[in-house]
Amino acid sequence: MFTGIIAEVGRIGKVVRGQIQRVTIESRLRFKIGDSVAVDGVCLTVVDLAPSSFTVEISQDTGKRTTLGALKTGDLVNLEPPLKVGDYLSGHFVTGHIDAVTRIVARRRYGNEYHYHFQIPKGGEDYIIPLGSVAIDGISLTIKEIRGQIFTVTIIPETMKRTTLGAKRRGDRVNIEYDLIARYLRRWTLRS
Repeated sequence: MFTGIIAEVGRIGKVVRGQIQRVTIESRLRFKIGDSVAVDGVCLTVVDLAPSSFTVEISQDTGKRTTLGALKTGDLVNLEPPLKVGDYLSGHFVTGHIDAVTRIVARRRYGNEYHYHFQIPKGGEDYIIPLGSVAIDGISLTIKEIRGQIFTVTIIPETMKRTTLGAKRRGDRVNIEYDLIARYLRRWTLRS
């Protein structure tokens, strides 16, 4: 379980492709082998350690369902260690289980803040609600508004500096995880 508050932006040091993709991430964060880590919002397991990096493995299915299958050396990724019992919850509950990949359709600056506009993924209409939570590449964000098949979030300068969003442009693909409570409520209403 995560909160969507990014601890560090890591850099991809090495990608070894195969049936299981091995990715080494340069980072100051400290893990043990077997620990969970959210990489661009995807919950992965640490399988190897070095003094200034750690390695994770990405299954074929995860690579296809998320943006992680396209990672290459030098790419930046959002990193978050898992929530510990008793930790301060600053974002919202994020599971690290990606629902879909979507695209940035526009990015506009208004003074010091940015408005990012995203395509609502097919089937995601019931999970995206104004003032609801959403995780984009693992970042806990609040939905500002919805217009047709587009939803908008507001990004403050601190979030731009501490995450990969500052480097994202129109057309870039991102991982999206719908709010956990919205998922369960939708499932419950379908069964009623």
